[in-house]
Amino acid sequence: MPRLAIAPEYIQEATFERQAGYSKTLLLLRMIPRPTAIFASNDMIAFGALQAFREVGVRCPEDISLIGFDDMEPAALLNPELSSVSQPGYQLGTTAASILLDRVNGDLSPPRQVVLQTALQPRHSVMPVRKEDPVETVKGSRKKLTAK
Repeated sequence: MPRLAIAPEYIQEATFERQAGYSKTLLLLRMIPRPTAIFASNDMIAFGALQAFREVGVRCPEDISLIGFDDMEPAALLNPELSSVSQPGYQLGTTAASILLDRVNGDLSPPRQVVLQTALQPRHSVMPVRKEDPVETVKGSRKKLTAK
């Protein structure tokens, strides 16, 4: 699958709170060209992004797509319903507790990486890429061309 080239100024670091998502989204909405999609690191940030969209008059997904991460229960209750990546919360907790208990009981093995399965929960906050949007390949990735 091709990777998209993303200009560094479009990557905004924020705390995992609604207010941070709101303020960082306002910054993104002032950029030229304006992003066509936002991936939020968690659903709370995405909730703040939706608040900023409404305040500025940006339609989701018609003007900008939005995806969160966590798939919190309120995601499906929003308007539009938030597309989000679900993660296995119970399995995450039990795996972390098991590793911690192993350490407490004397396990001195090197740190290990555990990858848990995630799944995209598509809802109504994402618009497919339009066929009429011109794209160009940039080092094996695609980016939308913008008229200047």
